[in-house]
Amino acid sequence: MKKISAQLAVTMLGIAISYFGAALAAVANIGQGPVSAFCLTLSRLTGLPFGTALTLFQGVFVVGQIALLRKKFPLTRLLQVVTILFGGLVVNFFVYYVFKDAVISSYWLRLALDVLACAVNAAGVSLTLAAALVGVPLE
Repeated sequence: MKKISAQLAVTMLGIAISYFGAALAAVANIGQGPVSAFCLTLSRLTGLPFGTALTLFQGVFVVGQIALLRKKFPLTRLLQVVTILFGGLVVNFFVYYVFKDAVISSYWLRLALDVLACAVNAAGVSLTLAAALVGVPLE
């Protein structure tokens, strides 16, 4: 039980770090990965918060996994729902509360922030994968 608790703690830390990286990239406003870009566009078109759009988009992939795998779908993969809900909350918290009033006018500072966002995201994904419990649907 201790091993699963540790794996869960590391997974959630990795998810928090990774989604914090997505929030940093959104604040840098200089470039996004394809998934984040789609969700940010969806957010702006619909008025949904960015993290909520990200959660819904990734939820479609969980439903797709269930549809494709049917009876072979491991029930432990339902933990992906927890990770994407948590990740969406992390993104919304940072984008709409912590960085709400952040305006970065310098292109070079935005570029540096975007590079930092990529590094932070990579560190979060690495932690999540190292925990070997559950990840996010797009892995």
